[in-house]
Amino acid sequence: MPFNALKSGMSSERVNEQFESWLKTIRDDKKVAAKQADSYSETVYQIPVVVHVVHKGEEEGVGANIPEEQIINQIDSLNNDFRRLNVDQENTPTSFLSVAADVKIEFILAKRDPEGLPTDGIVRVQGNQSSYTINDAELLAANSYWPAEEYFNIWVADLSNGLLGFAKFPISNVPGMDEDPNLNRLIDGAFSDYEYFGTGFNADDFSKGRTLTHEIGHWLGLRHIWGDGNCSADDFCSDTPTQSGSTSGCPDEGEVSCSTEDMFQNYMDYTDDVCMNLFTLCQADRMRIVLENSPRRKDLLNSEGLTAVTQVSNDLGIRSIQSPTFGNCNVVLQPEIEVRNYGDNTINSFSLDMLVDDELVRTESFTEPMTELQTIFVNFPEVTVASSSQLITFKVNQVNDETDGNVDNDCRWISTFFPVTESVPFVDEFTGSSDLGTSSWNLKNSNDNPSAWGYVVAPNLTTENESAVLSYYGAPGGSFGELDYFISPVFDLTELATADLRFKYAYSGYPDNYSDALTVVVSTDCGATFPEENILFQKIGASLATTTATSSLFVPSDPSQWLEVEKNFGEFANNPEVIVAFIGVNGGGNNLYLDDIEIFSSASNNYDLGILQVEEIPVVTCNEDFGMGVFIKNYGKQTINNFSVGYSFGTRQQTFLQTDLTLAPGKTEKIEIESFNNVEGDYQIVFNVSEPNGQTDENPENNVSEAFFNIDFNVEAIPLREKFSREMEDTDWHFIQPDGPSDWSIAEFRDDDGKSDYAAMIPGYEITELGIENWLVSPILDFSEAEVASVFYNISYANRVGRNDELRILASTNCGVSYDQELYSEKGGGLAVTQSESAWTPESEEDWRRDFVDLSGLVGQEDVRIAFVVSNQNGNNLYLDDIEFYVSDDPSPLQIEQSVLTFPNPASTYIDLTFNFNIKEEVLVRIISMDGDVISEQSFPNTLNQTYRIANLAVANDGLYVVHVLGDNTNLVSKVYLVK
Repeated sequence: MPFNALKSGMSSERVNEQFESWLKTIRDDKKVAAKQADSYSETVYQIPVVVHVVHKGEEEGVGANIPEEQIINQIDSLNNDFRRLNVDQENTPTSFLSVAADVKIEFILAKRDPEGLPTDGIVRVQGNQSSYTINDAELLAANSYWPAEEYFNIWVADLSNGLLGFAKFPISNVPGMDEDPNLNRLIDGAFSDYEYFGTGFNADDFSKGRTLTHEIGHWLGLRHIWGDGNCSADDFCSDTPTQSGSTSGCPDEGEVSCSTEDMFQNYMDYTDDVCMNLFTLCQADRMRIVLENSPRRKDLLNSEGLTAVTQVSNDLGIRSIQSPTFGNCNVVLQPEIEVRNYGDNTINSFSLDMLVDDELVRTESFTEPMTELQTIFVNFPEVTVASSSQLITFKVNQVNDETDGNVDNDCRWISTFFPVTESVPFVDEFTGSSDLGTSSWNLKNSNDNPSAWGYVVAPNLTTENESAVLSYYGAPGGSFGELDYFISPVFDLTELATADLRFKYAYSGYPDNYSDALTVVVSTDCGATFPEENILFQKIGASLATTTATSSLFVPSDPSQWLEVEKNFGEFANNPEVIVAFIGVNGGGNNLYLDDIEIFSSASNNYDLGILQVEEIPVVTCNEDFGMGVFIKNYGKQTINNFSVGYSFGTRQQTFLQTDLTLAPGKTEKIEIESFNNVEGDYQIVFNVSEPNGQTDENPENNVSEAFFNIDFNVEAIPLREKFSREMEDTDWHFIQPDGPSDWSIAEFRDDDGKSDYAAMIPGYEITELGIENWLVSPILDFSEAEVASVFYNISYANRVGRNDELRILASTNCGVSYDQELYSEKGGGLAVTQSESAWTPESEEDWRRDFVDLSGLVGQEDVRIAFVVSNQNGNNLYLDDIEFYVSDDPSPLQIEQSVLTFPNPASTYIDLTFNFNIKEEVLVRIISMDGDVISEQSFPNTLNQTYRIANLAVANDGLYVVHVLGDNTNLVSKVYLVK
């Protein structure tokens, strides 16, 4: 998110619609589906569009520099799809006709550009590279961009790696939207490969323009129709049937999954363009709600981009304000603005007004001639303002001794602040701020509304503790998405070798709210800009929380609900105008509290090297040949040109001299450690750094770092069961803490009958160091033969009030090299079976919960690992037991006590056998008549917990039969009656 100066812009009336209507409509989505034919307005919304054609230097009409006709064709296709005027609507199945919707949204190429000049809505520019991936969004958009509050940006370029298109979700605070709100306005829009943009001309034969229809669905808040999951996933629209996954190609009508007919004709599926033909009523409602309420989206409805332009005489406009800026270290200003002749005649003279907080302070006349569309910079004489000044405004007064011919571009303003200077070390505990207003921080809002930042009593170590507060609980809908700046004094860091920031915050999310956000960012130009590359800290939604979510107003009650954060920003040392801003994004969620902000220098020694972190060491892997990266940081005052780094690994020791470096104070250097072969087993590796510039390191405490990992080649095919016996060595699972000895143990507890049982346990009640991660990692799991899969596990955990222990279930498909899929995440009260303020031990069946996770997204893979990762917040003990993998996605499989159950009995044409073995084995199942005739014989490998069907019994006569199950460890006999 580029946190540039607060928006300076032309005066305009702000949309202030209540966001509560969005919340209520979306949350009641399931209830109103039957009424949706009448649920949205007949108003047809028109969205101004700019198409940025980013080409490779080709002539217009060639390659990526697509012809105008292709662009017009794509816009026509969009309007046909969104207005349900598409000719292929006749292909909508009869079963879906009642919910097929006219969205009543139209896309119109802009008629007026951001400066108020005529345009055809098409911009052509040679790109800064030849092709782009999805990770190059900023690079691509940087070629050409119009303000996302006024125009819907569409970028058309050569996208690589088979990428057809992508789009940015809207900012929202409701379930079903992207959990990472689209905070970056500079990439807000849709991106399309030129070969899948429109139909004909330079487009691929596949394309019918539906790539952009699909991506605009995302841009307006729609999820994929299959909910990005399976039959239990939700796209948050009740009139789109559940679907087991995406659809490819163009299947025959009547395709069924999840027991319902698939709506693969929906634009939010992955079918071929020719197969798509509808949005539903719920999807239409959802998109219109987003357009009416989401930041930037709602402003499009008031954009002047569709208003045709007529040039007039004597039209001078203020194009930009160069000075003053958002933040200013001097109250003596040297104002400079950029003006442009937007009229159809030459301007020979003009005058401009300057206002401070709406009071006229100066009028200046200028006599420099300006031809049509010419731009010049003009300066005002120095003016001294009060340090409390908030708003600087410039207005056109006269042009050619007459009234300006077009008042729309006559006024531009900028919100400003003038920071006080403080020295380092700096500490602000906000004592007295809530009553006396003594804080030296500046509070600003992106729309010049009152800032949501303030001061309040917020218990921490004492009940009288005071802090800053970001008041988002119950925020009005009109403020949704606004940025609230909490801006520090200015610091001169020129005498410091390095610098550090430390602060505490407390935040409880509002349930199902995903868009409250906090970003900490540094300015090096006295607050004029806060660029994205200077971000020190950024968290959003659930990841921001320091305690459990609540639908009530959150006020911290004790120290456990506060989190301390420390960040080094030594890269900004030696700078005379450093400011730190804490920027909130208003998601209408809950309050956030900020306290004990410190800025200090940790550099007290001339020579102090330390190991900041070690990366690229897998927790558990089958890759015995890998390298490692060690990040060495200069914590001292002197620039380092050489040092030694080494490691000890079992009996192996290596030391390497690093030379020809320029490691300035506060800077970090990554050192690559060459790969080496390892055999299977548990490992501890110790890294060390020493001899900076050949000198003795003055702080040896940070010279050493250790890591723990396991190399394991054991492969198990699913199904699989792990019950955890008395000894940890009896299991093929791995107990790992990457940064130290594992905290896992095999703990004894009692069942309902008082008998001993065992489970894997983390003693969270005793672990006081916060953030420690303990991993429980499976052997390599072979899913290659599975068509569906799932895992069940028993968990016992009692939440302590205000504590937020977390369990995540992660999946690796590369044998443990990386864990890229998060299958489950829950913390605190949401994870707990019950609540207890004392150390937890389960004592009965009621103290356990059996959880289910669908693993069907992993089927076909042969190098899978599943990791249960417990993150400690000094909450309570957590127990895991009976981890069981099924080749089924049934969330409620039949549970039996005996080894095998045969049913139904009596049977007719088939029987089912459900197994419950302790270990896997191949079994032979025979159905034998009372005369000794074998009427069915089938072999089933890897039998553990499956249910098999013997379906070839229709030819058998009525009567009594013996079911014989035979294996290496099994010899079971039961009887079944066959009755036709």
